Amino acid sequence: MDMKQTLKVKRKFSYVAILLVMMVVPFLAACGDDGDDQDVLTVTNDTGSRTLQRFRIVFLTGNGETLIDREYGTFSPGDRISAEIPIGAEEYYMATYLNAWYFSPNYPASITDNVLTYDGVGQWRSN
Repeated sequence: MDMKQTLKVKRKFSYVAILLVMMVVPFLAACGDDGDDQDVLTVTNDTGSRTLQRFRIVFLTGNGETLIDREYGTFSPGDRISAEIPIGAEEYYMATYLNAWYFSPNYPASITDNVLTYDGVGQWRSN
């Protein structure tokens, strides 16, 4: 094999190698993200001295249908709760029991950091 033929063979292998890399890279990129990265809602009790009993977070669809209604128990001042926002949730509200049920306003699911204050919780509506 002379020098010209050797160069032609090397070029063909170079093209094949580049082609293989171009085919493999999108596959690897697709495998890198499995789509399980859900947003997380973080709620902090910054009410001073108000301990919230039977604290709940309820996630809703755009039609107002309940996706998840989870009770977290006692929510003491300074405590923080993290909850995965379910796929399809567009809103959420919180509730607590203080001799009656009290409900927060509905918040858009895009608000992922919510700090509860004494005055704010004091204005929640009751049933």
